[in-house]
Amino acid sequence: CLARPCCLLHHVLGLYSDDLRATLASVAAICWRATVELELPIRGGVTIGSYESVPDGARGTLIAGRGVVDAYLLEQQQDWVGVSVSPAILQAVPNLFYAFEMRTGNERHLAERRARGDVPWLFHAIRYDRIPLTKGGTMEGFVIPPHKSDIRYPSDIVGELHSYLKVLDLLKMWAPDARSQQKYETAKEFTIFAIGELNHLTRSNLWDQLIA
Repeated sequence: CLARPCCLLHHVLGLYSDDLRATLASVAAICWRATVELELPIRGGVTIGSYESVPDGARGTLIAGRGVVDAYLLEQQQDWVGVSVSPAILQAVPNLFYAFEMRTGNERHLAERRARGDVPWLFHAIRYDRIPLTKGGTMEGFVIPPHKSDIRYPSDIVGELHSYLKVLDLLKMWAPDARSQQKYETAKEFTIFAIGELNHLTRSNLWDQLIA
């Protein structure tokens, strides 16, 4: 296990893209604040599926259903600090895969993004091919970059990712053994990758073209 308690974040949502955007933004903020402000690392999965919620007295609300199980299984597959997006969401929400894409130097692509109004999706998840698995090896998927801001420019997230990276480095040094340290190291690798992707938007005129 991790050096500090690892909150298992299993988020289940409806089919509507507005709900999904709000969910991804809230998950990003939860991850950032828990790690940076509380030093509580989070691993989790965001998926889609049916569920029911039932009041459970003083203990709060009981949530159960296939969606909860799928989110739990997605979280359990991963061996790091991070939250990934289930492939089931990509299948359920039309064009979501393309909304997450960061393609540069393609005028037609830029024009399509402006027409669709999906520019802000670039911030919600980043494609990554080295998500570590508990049974060994890696998988490719979309990972939520932790941040808290009401984002308008890539540099906003980059600054917050640098803060997140510093805390991951500290938590790694507190970890009790090499296996625990590796979880933080792989999370740092993704964070550095995400910073590089967003810095590319900041350095080029791509972002100004997208929001024009």
